[in-house]
Amino acid sequence: MLSFYLAMLDNDGEKERFEILYNKYKVRLSKYAYYLLRDEDLAFNAVSSAFIAVAKNMKTFSSSLTPECERAYLYKSVKNYAINEANKRKRRRIILDIPDYEEIPSSDTPADEIITNEEINKIMKVIEGMKETHRDLLTFKYVYGMNPEEISEITGIPLNTVKSQLRRSIAMLQECFAKEEEHE
Repeated sequence: MLSFYLAMLDNDGEKERFEILYNKYKVRLSKYAYYLLRDEDLAFNAVSSAFIAVAKNMKTFSSSLTPECERAYLYKSVKNYAINEANKRKRRRIILDIPDYEEIPSSDTPADEIITNEEINKIMKVIEGMKETHRDLLTFKYVYGMNPEEISEITGIPLNTVKSQLRRSIAMLQECFAKEEEHE
């Protein structure tokens, strides 16, 4: 695949820079796309589309970009292409969404029914109002059951940043519910 991308580039400097980016991110981006889509073919298409976009825009992909900006650009591109791939296949629901409460298995024990459907709806409403980053981190942790290390590896966000953003996200949820209880 690398030779296909390199054939799209004009000069040796661009080819060398692209090869470094490709080798640095191809495995992590593939894992991330697979995580988002749970389909190897769709994940491959999403990552390929992102690298094609980078190759086409290599002239404007400034060499002065910081590694963090490069990584953010690539992950965001893969995420956008993953959403496009999911839509192309007319999936009923994009995997990045938080499930509705009807999709959460019900239980028959009183202890498990502490959180009512009404409370779940409130939680979902608060989460949907959060920034995309916070919403995604909460989804990774509580819907998919991932630990901060796994989230860091998949998203490319440093581990300490993942931990602090998760703490902030949880604090936002708690704050919203504390305000709501004051009004009741």
